[in-house]
Amino acid sequence: MTTAPKSKIALSLVVDNKAPLRPRQVRPSVTRAAPKPVKAELPALVPEASVAAACHAVMNSCFAHLIDNRMPVLKSEDPEAVHQARVALRRLRAAIAIFRDVVPGEALKQIGEEARWLAGEMGPVRDLDVFLGEIFQPVAKKLAEEAGVSAYRMTAKALQAEARQRARRALRSRRFQHWRNQVQSWLAADIAPPLATAVPSDTAGLLYQPVSEFAAAILDKRDRQARRRSRHLARLPVAERHELRLSLKKLRYAAEFFASAFPQKETARYIKRLARLQDALGYLNDKEVAQPLMVQIEARIAAASSELAADARYVSGLVTGWHEADHEAVERELRQAWKRFDSGGGFWN
Repeated sequence: MTTAPKSKIALSLVVDNKAPLRPRQVRPSVTRAAPKPVKAELPALVPEASVAAACHAVMNSCFAHLIDNRMPVLKSEDPEAVHQARVALRRLRAAIAIFRDVVPGEALKQIGEEARWLAGEMGPVRDLDVFLGEIFQPVAKKLAEEAGVSAYRMTAKALQAEARQRARRALRSRRFQHWRNQVQSWLAADIAPPLATAVPSDTAGLLYQPVSEFAAAILDKRDRQARRRSRHLARLPVAERHELRLSLKKLRYAAEFFASAFPQKETARYIKRLARLQDALGYLNDKEVAQPLMVQIEARIAAASSELAADARYVSGLVTGWHEADHEAVERELRQAWKRFDSGGGFWN
């Protein structure tokens, strides 16, 4: 007995059941674009606003910046997403350092400790993003035919992918969810104690002070600290330059937090000069961070193939030599940036 083809059997069943024959409707596939990284929106303050109100506005700005970049980190490969999330965490920790001495309770301290943990989970992928995009890429583009460059890039990208997964796990974790709820609860609460119970000697009493007075004291202290650490800038060792860079970063965040409470023109000029100085110091720091990353890449390559170990060391040497060639120019730019910054005063005076 001859068996009918399956296609004919299926067709007969359709006809017998008097089902209408029509071509199958194929829905076009929809590719959703990955969410884009989001830059921070600075808080809008007025000089008469209380410190408590400013604290809420600044903390909310920092936290919203992080949450806005959570999905871009989870769903995209854009290095800017991780960068913005890291900036949000640094801004949040900088804000906590500014306000923790005047806000009652231990909540801010706890929030800061968890922000530090999350920053640590996201740090490795950011370091590798910078290494691949700004330290390694210029060399690889010009010297692509050199032995070992391709394997070096592939290994660095594998480490980058692993680090990205680590950051994503942290942002999906129960620990992060608990922390997010903690921050949201804190933002929804009233941090200022009743005015009747706040006495002048209480630090909590500062929460009722006009933010312009509070900010001026904070900015003046941090500005003096940064200028003190910059003495003999050209001769500062790496460790002290790192401390200076951190001081300038904290100063810039504080300046941005309180900028809207002061005249716009003077504020913008100060922050612009500060940013140029940070850029020069940031590049020098990126070169330092690259050194242990290159050791890690060399070790990964050597573990996979001892024959490629020498090529990996060779590529690391190329990268180091390439950037050392620009060292004098960068040092000169750093001195010029510092001179421009040092010549101006603070906008809060």
